[in-house]
Amino acid sequence: TIPWVIHAPGARNRPPRRSEVRQALPWLTPLLACLPHLRVVVLSGRVAGFAQSDLEASRPDLRLIPIPHPRLRAATSVGMVLS
Repeated sequence: TIPWVIHAPGARNRPPRRSEVRQALPWLTPLLACLPHLRVVVLSGRVAGFAQSDLEASRPDLRLIPIPHPRLRAATSVGMVLS
């Protein structure tokens, strides 16, 4: 697992802005080059899904598995109402 966290330590966690995702995408290919044995990538949530086409282009050998964000899944699985 390689978490990709954008906020400073101790700062409130928040979803990245589209502009931040675009700024991060050029780093994706060099990161993947450091992981030559990587075979599966789980795209956890909508924001992670923004990178799907870049992943497919740079590493067509990877199996990509998009899933809902775990926080949303956990909240709905225990019967919480999201508003």
